[in-house]
Amino acid sequence: MLAGMTCIAIALTASADAIERARNWLVSAQEASGRFATNRFGATFDRGITGLSALALIESKQPTHRDAAKRALTWLAKHPKLKEAHAHAFATWALCVGAKAWPDDFRAAADAALRTIVDGQNASGGWGYACRPADVRSETCLAGLMVAALGAARRAGSRVPNACLKNASRLIESRYKASLQVVNAGDEPSPSYAATALAATLGGQLAGCSKWLRRQPIREEGQRPEPFAGYLRGRFRFERFAHARAVALAEDDAYAARWAKRMGKLLVGQQKADDSWDGWYGPAYGTALALLTLQPPR
Repeated sequence: MLAGMTCIAIALTASADAIERARNWLVSAQEASGRFATNRFGATFDRGITGLSALALIESKQPTHRDAAKRALTWLAKHPKLKEAHAHAFATWALCVGAKAWPDDFRAAADAALRTIVDGQNASGGWGYACRPADVRSETCLAGLMVAALGAARRAGSRVPNACLKNASRLIESRYKASLQVVNAGDEPSPSYAATALAATLGGQLAGCSKWLRRQPIREEGQRPEPFAGYLRGRFRFERFAHARAVALAEDDAYAARWAKRMGKLLVGQQKADDSWDGWYGPAYGTALALLTLQPPR
């Protein structure tokens, strides 16, 4: 993992100014309460956007950025109610990273959010939108996000049941194999692409995931249709955020550097005059995802 992350950092040196300006914009977009709000679908996804923004800012060494991340985490800790499972996954991921940085402040909130994920896993090893065992539908991308959150919890020192990870990994691997068949048939990858990339945060738990991702072409904007129709549409694509996680773990320095250079050029070219990026849920969402692609979260 360190080799891939190092190559990404070297390749993106030219993007450092854009990253700094984007972080400053993100801080300016934060509400006094610590929340980052969406401009779509009411407040359903606010916890997710606040979690994403915290992850994007906590990576900075600037005190103002880290203070904003801490305010976002404090808002998440005060608003634990689950409204949407994807948002809860991002919120949990952020709280677990925050618990590692500030254990006295966020350990309890991170563990409570983690319990919701563990208790909400269904019999197939996945999760539904309500994050309850009775949800029989298991969305692949959501399972990947949950695994990413579980991985962050484990790295923060929280106890994550092995059975929970094992069952989730088995589900995702089965979808990954199905997705690979679609790719071999000449079609586009399904949302399993994002799930397998995010699952790679556990490092090698899914054998072959990183190798498969490295075989995928590095495409630029407009070269293929949006694979995440509807709720993940937008100029900036969630898929790149997921791919960035896998590239960082690919242990292929040449590929990591090539991919990061291409993404840096593409994303900096799409950055708006006010230093933000567009996103399906608003500019805070797009900007946080862009930052997390340029500098993948730990």
